[in-house]
Amino acid sequence: MEAGLRRLALSLVGKVLTNKMVNMDGFMELISKIWKVREGVEIKLVANNVFAFQFNSVDDQIHVMASGPWAFDDALIVLEEPSGKEDVENMCFLHAEFWV
Repeated sequence: MEAGLRRLALSLVGKVLTNKMVNMDGFMELISKIWKVREGVEIKLVANNVFAFQFNSVDDQIHVMASGPWAFDDALIVLEEPSGKEDVENMCFLHAEFWV
């Protein structure tokens, strides 16, 4: 159970807010570069334009959350930390922080 909680703590789920289907290969390649994670991130498509990100380091996960907002192809990427209780389909992706 502890391994599962650690894995959950190193996870993010993100949605690209666009009406177009995201080019998955292009998205995964670009995000891996612009996030500049040091210890790697595994990216999986889990629904239309919704991706799961599994980090190998809590520092990388914190860096990604703190360095946003992020965009892909002129579309905002809304990131959420999964709670473990909810299904990805029930996540709302309603909030993103911006510096003005």
